[in-house]
Amino acid sequence: MINKNNIVALVAKKTNFLQKEVKEVIDALVDTIVDVTKEGEVINIAGFGKFEAVQKAAREGVNPATGAKMTIAARKAPRFKPAQAYKDAVNS
Repeated sequence: MINKNNIVALVAKKTNFLQKEVKEVIDALVDTIVDVTKEGEVINIAGFGKFEAVQKAAREGVNPATGAKMTIAARKAPRFKPAQAYKDAVNS
């Protein structure tokens, strides 16, 4: 599994930037994606995918431990839809 530190090292190696600089940029990118989608905007990165927050309606559910019916509150959920170019690259 690749974690954030591994990604930072890989990007730093590819770009010849310092790992500290790459980490700051990656942190800023993730923070921006979260902040923008939280406000209801969609982020589309051509060739990679689309990030958005979608509204989920309230619904009835079942507590798996007790079997009791319960209401699951309405909420926003993050969604990522990969671009076709990314899908093709993964499948090649």
